[in-house]
Amino acid sequence: VTVAVVAPRIARLESLPASLDLEVGAMAAITLRAVDKRGRPMALPRATWASASDLVSVDANGVVRALGHGQGLVRGTVALPDADP
Repeated sequence: VTVAVVAPRIARLESLPASLDLEVGAMAAITLRAVDKRGRPMALPRATWASASDLVSVDANGVVRALGHGQGLVRGTVALPDADP
């Protein structure tokens, strides 16, 4: 009997929380979570965070600060290892 053991694949990435409502000057932490096709959490490398807006800032730990009124976008990026050898 030949048994092939394959690494699980990420089915989706989730931002936790999915959105924030902050007053100017307030801060909150966000995280990324990966889940497989069965909804089980998977380990991820550390995310790199960036803000695409002057209305919010985000630090290296995913802590978001509201800088002004309106909506801002924060992007979390992870570098995944190649699944193929």
